[in-house]
Amino acid sequence: MQHGLWLIILGSFLCTACMGKGNNDGSPKSFSTTPSTVFLVSKSSSFQSGLSIINDHLYLRADDGSRDELSHNNASSLWISKGTVEETSLIRDFSPDSFGQPKAFRDKAILATGSYVNDFGDLANATELWLSDGTDSGTELLFSNFLRAADQLIVTPENVFFSATSNDLEDGLWKTDGTRAGTNMFYVFEDNPNNNTVGAMVAIGNRLFFQFGASLWLSDGTAEGTHLFFDTTGNSRTIAVFGDHLVFTVENGRNESLWLSDGSVEGSIELKSFAASVFGKISRIVSTGGRLFFRADDGEHGQELWVSDGTPEGTQLVKDIFLGEGSANPDTLVAGESHVFFFADDGVHGRELWISDGTEAGTSLVKDISVGSSSSDPNENASISVETSSLPLAAALESKLWFAADDGENGVELWISDGTALGTTLVQDIAIGATSSSPHHFHAGTSHVFFQATAANGTTGLWVGR
Repeated sequence: MQHGLWLIILGSFLCTACMGKGNNDGSPKSFSTTPSTVFLVSKSSSFQSGLSIINDHLYLRADDGSRDELSHNNASSLWISKGTVEETSLIRDFSPDSFGQPKAFRDKAILATGSYVNDFGDLANATELWLSDGTDSGTELLFSNFLRAADQLIVTPENVFFSATSNDLEDGLWKTDGTRAGTNMFYVFEDNPNNNTVGAMVAIGNRLFFQFGASLWLSDGTAEGTHLFFDTTGNSRTIAVFGDHLVFTVENGRNESLWLSDGSVEGSIELKSFAASVFGKISRIVSTGGRLFFRADDGEHGQELWVSDGTPEGTQLVKDIFLGEGSANPDTLVAGESHVFFFADDGVHGRELWISDGTEAGTSLVKDISVGSSSSDPNENASISVETSSLPLAAALESKLWFAADDGENGVELWISDGTALGTTLVQDIAIGATSSSPHHFHAGTSHVFFQATAANGTTGLWVGR
């Protein structure tokens, strides 16, 4: 069998193979020469979720169909693409192991390999750490002495942090500076009677913030600089970065609160408290333009869009989109240059695309894509699979949003918006007619947006919009 990935460059957004008119084996038959969109497809249709854009190159986990008994979960080849046939190539086959999502570190890709990857790109048992410059010869093993390593690589300017269990059965924090000598465990959780584990981790500058049991910790990469800084006395479900501060939620059974912290007890303040009995939690946290956007329910307006400037006084409801106690349920929040795109239901137009600059006057419906009370949001429609519905369905490139939507005629397809009704249009009906191509796994670089979609002939591939 011939190895490799198929690359189709589309001009005028037309591809006969995508319409089911390709070769008998489902491979591409012809393409135009004006590059408007790039479409990558493997014969086995096994593109995975381990996608990352590093220096405007796409690193992806894929299966070229060259091995027998392939399943959706065992693609183990690392590929790189710049969006052209000549610049799309296999870096290395890690089989029988697979790997999680590569991360960018000093212009290279760092990744953990292990024995199992689920549909969302997670490793159940990562055992090795690798660094790659995009070539096979430049892909080197940094460390392999793990009993278990978490597939959560947190990148700072100086190091990459992760938690792992050594072969000596010690649970702790590790770091690497991109060299074998600089890869080591620097903190061991010795006093751990409750068998707590490291939860979510984020980086602010060169500091690591992470959840450990019900507490929040920080680390500067040394044993002496690793310590608890906030005991939530409850459950901290979410942590996120807001400028040079940490944002986190605390739930104690009575209330759920949003907090802001500089990494010290005295520098931690409560921004807003919501009754925990209200259906729905603080979620969908994104930041842009010096403002923090999130979804919450204050018990009066349902689940709506909120905003914060980092002060209790500046934390407030943006707009009661679904008037009264009903919920607009804003979702798929994507940060633009100074605004946020999201899908919401105002009770009249169904779930449609909205835009907000953080003010009530600057929050509006972009376009009623599926005219009337029906919804264009793919998460609202049965035409998109359960598996796909939890994946990234939009990405912002410069001032425009690339997203999946259903206008009621063409199925779930690729759309683009500049935040105005006139500038919100269908890009391409990839699966012609009412059949959905269900674009998902959107990833934005500096000049491209990569996404996966399924053509009319059933071939799933990777597209590049520019």
